[in-house]
Amino acid sequence: MPEIREAFESDVDNIAKVHHECWLEHYHFLPDAVQKARPYEYRQWQWQRYFEGRGPEGGMLFSVISDHGLLIGFGFACANSDPAIAAKGELHAAYISPGHRGGVAGGMLLLAMVDHLEECGLWPACIWAWRENKIRLNYSLLGFKVVVRRCRTINGVDVPEVGYISPDAAVIRRRVEAGLKIRSARDAWQKNPPHSQISHHPHLFVDRRKYLQ
Repeated sequence: MPEIREAFESDVDNIAKVHHECWLEHYHFLPDAVQKARPYEYRQWQWQRYFEGRGPEGGMLFSVISDHGLLIGFGFACANSDPAIAAKGELHAAYISPGHRGGVAGGMLLLAMVDHLEECGLWPACIWAWRENKIRLNYSLLGFKVVVRRCRTINGVDVPEVGYISPDAAVIRRRVEAGLKIRSARDAWQKNPPHSQISHHPHLFVDRRKYLQ
């Protein structure tokens, strides 16, 4: 089971590595000029700046640690500073390394970020996503609503993005927790498949794996 904890300054290099690699791997649709404006060194500077006390008010940086003690992801939740969207908080960033996606880490990270914003009185919250990012469709499944469509300019290039506003935090928790239960059941099923004796009675056997994919 991964661990979600507050990030330490000693995590900066690994957080920058995950951030940079996820942008290159996942945001392949971004123009080269945008990617070149966000190299690994920029991410180091960005997160080092957070620890030097100049980050957004109410911000919390989380690290996702694997069973083996490796940093495999991070998340950042903070106060909203964008007047274009009516939200108190922002789910600013959440990235999990490619080899560790599909498990429970992403859901656990999101719950930690939601809890932080609620505890700080920063709810409702917003999420910004690139329009071409297909992962953003999951936000609608969690109850987020599109309220802003615009372009964001990076290094002189306009990139279309979409702003979402959050539903009640209880709705997000309920839906994320339901997903975590399914993933946990799937992982347990894969590690401990049913005893082979069951296969002698096919009329009693239901292949639950198809419901857990």
